Amino acid sequence: MTTDFQFAECRYRGFALVCLAAVCALVPAPSAVLAQEQQRVATSAEDEGVAQEAAPEFSEPETTRGDDRRTLGKLPANFGRGVIGVFSLDNLVPLLGSAAATTLAHQIDGGFVPGSSNDFNDFGQGFGNPAIVAAAATGLLVAGRISGESNFRNMSYDLFVATGVNYLYTKAFKLAVDRTRPDQTNQDSFPSGHTSNGFAWATVADHHFGWKFGVPMYIIAGFVGVTRVDRGSHFFSDVVAGAALGYIVGRSITRVNNLPIDGPQLSLMPIVGPSGQRGLAVRIVY
Repeated sequence: MTTDFQFAECRYRGFALVCLAAVCALVPAPSAVLAQEQQRVATSAEDEGVAQEAAPEFSEPETTRGDDRRTLGKLPANFGRGVIGVFSLDNLVPLLGSAAATTLAHQIDGGFVPGSSNDFNDFGQGFGNPAIVAAAATGLLVAGRISGESNFRNMSYDLFVATGVNYLYTKAFKLAVDRTRPDQTNQDSFPSGHTSNGFAWATVADHHFGWKFGVPMYIIAGFVGVTRVDRGSHFFSDVVAGAALGYIVGRSITRVNNLPIDGPQLSLMPIVGPSGQRGLAVRIVY
């Protein structure tokens, strides 16, 4: 009886710690999201005031704003920019923080006792499955191309790109680390792909629709991470690393896809050399 009690206590104490870690992952979200919301409200008010002063007869449709980069033709280029965009100084603080959190989580990996399969764990298994996520992202991309609502159109595009970039980095880490899962099924334990998918989607949704949509998505992503530990598919540190990876990928994609388009420029200019000789110089600016 004592052994059974200690087993249950250890399991649910580990379960509670993972829940706490998932909630802690939400701490940076509200302040950043509220700042976004305030900026959005201020911008809207300013635009409204200008519109009333100018009183134009026709205005540009909402669906065409900020959509120059998010086109199907630019999809391969945006995917490449997203892969490179992860390596940005803007991600330095989240990267260092996630490395520290993963290191701390690794110290208590052995304190979690895997549970048996149940309805909650089965939901987490299906919700973050890469094949299901890829199918959902493709469906949303198609719906976004048809939709006339700009926020949904841009979000669906970013979700599709983020899903691909996140899969690339998650797979690369799994192959590089080669960590055996707690249930001994394979060596794809680190990081948790289900969790990274969930947090990548939550970050993109939070960027486009604010905290009212983003926070529930973060909670669902955290719940998926909890089920992965309780199921025995991942260690605690795998889930923490997956959450950090998804967050960094999501914020990188939304940042890169919001940048203005600056293509390469070719120009000719006259020059005078040191000896007084004249000529033309070719300059390529990217």
